[in-house]
Amino acid sequence: KKDPNLYVIKIEDQNMLASSKNALHRLVGRRIVCERRRWYEYFAGAPKITESGIAVIVLEAKNAKMNTLNEGLQSEVESLWQEHIASSDRVKGVVFMSGKVDNFIAGADIKMLKAKKDKKEEDSLFDACMAGHSLFERLRQSKGKNFPLVAAIHGSCLGGGLEWALKCDARIATSSTKTKLGLPEVKLGLLPGWGGTYALPRLIGVLDALPLILQGSEVRSDKAKRLGLVDQICDLPALEAVAIAKAEALTKSGALNKLRRSQSMKQYFNIKRFATEKIQYFRNYILNEAKKQVDKNTRGKYAAPYAIIDCIGYGLSCGDNATKAFEHEAQAFVKLAKTDTSTA
Repeated sequence: KKDPNLYVIKIEDQNMLASSKNALHRLVGRRIVCERRRWYEYFAGAPKITESGIAVIVLEAKNAKMNTLNEGLQSEVESLWQEHIASSDRVKGVVFMSGKVDNFIAGADIKMLKAKKDKKEEDSLFDACMAGHSLFERLRQSKGKNFPLVAAIHGSCLGGGLEWALKCDARIATSSTKTKLGLPEVKLGLLPGWGGTYALPRLIGVLDALPLILQGSEVRSDKAKRLGLVDQICDLPALEAVAIAKAEALTKSGALNKLRRSQSMKQYFNIKRFATEKIQYFRNYILNEAKKQVDKNTRGKYAAPYAIIDCIGYGLSCGDNATKAFEHEAQAFVKLAKTDTSTA
């Protein structure tokens, strides 16, 4: 319905809101009513909440082609969470998805890493790595341990993006050829710094995780499903609905605990996983064989593959003590960032 006295004006810069309101009042000679909405730089807007209580959070960096992990995103997701999730009894679970055409989260912000290296501020990366872990701990603590998180993945889900997805309880991926998952940090002379060397072996087993991390391989959704890296595959138009349905299922009494138990028990019911992850002799044998292969391929010229093997082994020895493994990984990340072979 048209109203000649109604002007609808979109002002994206919140700092200009007051001055724009006064200027427009002088220009048109009418009272200006401004509706103030929360502006997000890294998200599409406030989460959509379904009737079943599932909040859909859409990652969408406004000034970048791809979603990447940086301090701004971490700060903003926490404020969004406190405003719309933690404070609402209505929300029973969360789905993370991307508003980008062909990427979920493409990894860490390489420009940020390079700036740290150029300024000789690599030591600060330890706190940056650990801040990511504490962020998710706070998000989970605000809603309790039975609050499910689901990652709905389309496009590139690499590096820190995959580690974000690994912090969720379930992962749904599209069948598109654009959807690729991996931890390619070794190609930059680094290792995963957000828990990848701990979380991936625990999810899919050390035998499958080692080559993925050491080679920086990217896998499509069909192989990711076979590995156990994703739970379901669907066509892109169905992604949101399938992810919401998965989150709804996990809100049922005991469902989330059952899922977590089944994941943790895989290493006991699979003889290869039990031997290579729970028996030190066989675990050391697998890690030593991986080191021999690295020796053959690199002749000891690159530090990252050896650090990856060390962190994976250390993580397996930590059992359920994730914090201890995360700290070891973050320390290794800082050391690698200081090397000449690190290109980030």
